[in-house]
Amino acid sequence: MSVASGSQHDLRPGDGERSRAGLVDTQLLLPTPETLVILRHDQDSGTGFLTRMPRIASLTFGVCSALWILGSDVVVELLADDPMQLAKIQTLKGFAFIIVSALLLYVLLRQVTRRTLSQQARAQQNSERLSIALAATRSGVWEWHIPTRTFHMSADMTDLIGARADSIGTWADLAARIHPDDRSIFGNVVKNCMQQPDVEHSSQYRIVRDDGSAAWFEARGRLLADDQGQPMRVVGVLTDITRTKEMDRHIERLTYYDTLTGLPNRAQFMRLLEGRIEQRRASNSVLLVARLDINRFQDINSMLGTQAGDEVLAILGHRLEDACPPSSLVARFAGDDFAVAISSIESLEAAQELAEELVQTLNVPIELRGETLSLSIALGASVAPNDGDDAETLISNAELAMVRARRDGAPLGFYETGMNEAFRERAFMEQELRAALRDGGLSLVYQPIVKASDHSLVGFEALARWSHPKLGVVPPSVFIPLAEATDLIGELGRFVLHTACAQAAAWNSTLRRQLRMAVNVSPRQMESDSFVDEVDRVLTETGLAADCLELEVTESLIMQNPQAISDRLRRLRALGVHVAIDDFGTGYSSLAVLRHLPVSKLKIDRSFVQDLGNDQGGDAIIAAILELAQSLGLAVTAEGVETSDQLEILRHHQCETVQGYLIGRPLPPDALVPFISNTAVAATAR
Repeated sequence: MSVASGSQHDLRPGDGERSRAGLVDTQLLLPTPETLVILRHDQDSGTGFLTRMPRIASLTFGVCSALWILGSDVVVELLADDPMQLAKIQTLKGFAFIIVSALLLYVLLRQVTRRTLSQQARAQQNSERLSIALAATRSGVWEWHIPTRTFHMSADMTDLIGARADSIGTWADLAARIHPDDRSIFGNVVKNCMQQPDVEHSSQYRIVRDDGSAAWFEARGRLLADDQGQPMRVVGVLTDITRTKEMDRHIERLTYYDTLTGLPNRAQFMRLLEGRIEQRRASNSVLLVARLDINRFQDINSMLGTQAGDEVLAILGHRLEDACPPSSLVARFAGDDFAVAISSIESLEAAQELAEELVQTLNVPIELRGETLSLSIALGASVAPNDGDDAETLISNAELAMVRARRDGAPLGFYETGMNEAFRERAFMEQELRAALRDGGLSLVYQPIVKASDHSLVGFEALARWSHPKLGVVPPSVFIPLAEATDLIGELGRFVLHTACAQAAAWNSTLRRQLRMAVNVSPRQMESDSFVDEVDRVLTETGLAADCLELEVTESLIMQNPQAISDRLRRLRALGVHVAIDDFGTGYSSLAVLRHLPVSKLKIDRSFVQDLGNDQGGDAIIAAILELAQSLGLAVTAEGVETSDQLEILRHHQCETVQGYLIGRPLPPDALVPFISNTAVAATAR
């Protein structure tokens, strides 16, 4: 219950003409600043017996007296002839009357005293219980007695609002302590109370204490009227709810805000975004919505630990807030997934400029624990109203643009019409690939590798194949990039490595030979700290000798981070595993780096082999690569050999091993039995 400031109104009771429905004008009921603080309480409880006691005593005494008089008159008649005896009887009668009356009064007074003391004890206990309850709930009692223009606060209430007992002498003193932002609430609730008697009203507002702190209170009160419907008094309870408010704020932050960065979470962002969209419609302006994340953030966690990763996210969140205009919405959805909404943009061109500035600001190295950490941000953006005009559509389209930007290796991408269909198709393919890995829908084929000199079998290269029940054969050029763009490449790589090693071990055990199995390694696999341990584990599980496994890594992967990759390659070589540089000649290798890499073979890309015999420049490149490999002590395998002329030129330049359709197509294990048994020089397509 709250009442308005007495400094603004005057109290004028006594308007008997007013009806119960509209009791009195609230401006006439509020106390003046001169009102004294007086306690008035009617003590009605337990007085019924005390009121009836004199009547009970009088009735009892009268009955006894009448009985005594009647009895004494009979005796007097019997002794009428003896004056002496009659006088004695009269004297005894008087004494007996006095004694009986005294006994009766004693009994009555004793009962009255006992009941009074009992009532006082119960009243004292109730008062103590009330005080304990008020103290436990941090509450105080107040009363406004309207006819006498008096207002009272209990000592508990004075303590709660942090005021000295003598500092609240008038209603205006209390009103002055209400927080400025809550005075409208304080003034309006009393109006409702006056219009609805016998109904409990409540409100919440802040009161400023003597020490300057503001505490939250809930006031509950009720207007009481007399039998004629005239307002008599307002009574209520004031409760300190500061702790409850703090708990509510804490729960709200846990519910709607990210604990790591302090930014709004997805639920809060979506709620606030709807309001910004309404503002955009009213102003007919442009609204930019962006989604962004850190490319390969998992690598940061793997290399530096999750605590360092959290520090990076916190720094990025603060940097994002600083880079956006003050009225922008910035949120963290989950992990390294952030969202931004910038409103009141004048044009599409201005929105694009803002997005570009964001990317430039975010793609700046971070100083973390004395080290400089480079960041690569992928940002996707959608613009309202062109790309949608509701929160879900704008967020979804911005995510599509972000996925497209990451796939293309670009830092920024805007939503374009048709992305929805492409995204649905990609999501379908990802789902089907995940199911194929789970249900055994993928298989391996093996392409033979032979010596160029005599066509003797050296080993095989394992290649993954996907045959979909509805889509048919899905090319590796489709599903391998899809796996690399998602978290499926690790699972796919483990499947290929384990299956190929198991097959090589089976062949070698049956044929009593040492055929070598070549397996391609994706960049994501090679960048993992656990990859070397995984290779060691697979060799142990399958029983394949390490010397029979050859891992192929791309030239471009090595040149991206030669130091880190070189360390892993040395660990692989320490296991006894061979390492080949695949697609050599297409990645612009540095010879200074190449000669220090722990690799054992170069694989010439098929694009160079195809020009053999038709282009003198192609012949020269092949000759240079073979001469370089020989000088570095590296073996060479030429890929994509399809004609006898190509094979003859490679043999002439002393290329050690070759593979291609001329030698054998990639086939399942069963179809390669004749080739392995040397019953055919080349395998044929199934």
